Formats: sequence, structure tokens, C-alpha cells
Amino acid sequence: DLRAPRCHRALGVPAGPGLAEVLRGQAELSNVVLALNLEEGRITVGSGEGETRLHLLQSGRPPGDPSELIASPRMREVLQALSQQYDMVLIDSPPVFPITDSAILAPVVDGVVLVVRGHRTNRQVTTEALERLHFMKANVVGCVLNGVDPGSGYYRSYSYYFAA
Repeated sequence: DLRAPRCHRALGVPAGPGLAEVLRGQAELSNVVLALNLEEGRITVGSGEGETRLHLLQSGRPPGDPSELIASPRMREVLQALSQQYDMVLIDSPPVFPITDSAILAPVVDGVVLVVRGHRTNRQVTTEALERLHFMKANVVGCVLNGVDPGSGYYRSYSYYFAA
């Protein structure tokens, strides 16, 4: 999410250069991807050897117009390079409404997972977001309901488990 970078905080690593700098031609992709190691339940920046299970390409310094960078041919080149190097590439993007970033990304990625905040996102907004994604020719592969306590009994659903 070039507008509100948070992944580095969630993973406990310092903010640094990332996608924005790569797209502006200020950094090479190989120099800004961080290898993260899992050590005793902690995530640390590592050398890329040993217990590396995750690589992080941070957002970098927020640009003036993120949509312009995301829509650039360079973004497609970066996505192609990442998909050739890694088994799976996950992209954190802003909400479908009101920002256009998701609309730009949705048709150029293999699949979209819609994340819906429980108790805060109403059904109509969720339905409209799905309709917009389908209109954009996005391959919606699933939905995640977050911010809820599944043991509360408030949400009754079927559970499906799968492995990639």
C-alpha cells in the first residue's frame, strides 16, 4: 500500500526504500527486497539463508501520485520479475473504495482476496466492492473476514481449509 505503508511495522522491521524507489528508478529491486528470518518466534532481517520464509518489498517513501506509479509499465515489469523469483507474491493495497490503486492492480494479478472488516464494513459496501472487482475483470479467489472473534457464536459459517 503505497499510500499508507504498514507492513514493515506489522513485521517489526525498520522502514526503508522499496517499491516506490524501484518504480521511480532510484533503486534496484534486488537491493530493496528484505529477507526475513524466523528465529524463536521472532522475525529478523537476515541474509536470505537459513530460516528465511518470507521476503518483504516495502512500499518505500510514499510518492505524490501512487496510482501513476502503479499504472506504469515498470510496475508490470516488477510484478513479472517477482513472480519469476518467488513462489507466491502477495500485494497489500488500499481499499477498493474510494482509491483507484486496487482497480489498477486487480486485472494484472493472478487473484484477489477481498478483506472485509467485521462489524465495520456493511453488506452493501462489501457487495459493491465485489461488483467493482468483477467489473474490473479481477479473479476474486476469496474473502477474509477480519476483526471478529470466531468463537463468539455471532458468525456461523462453514470452515474450509486448503494448502497452497
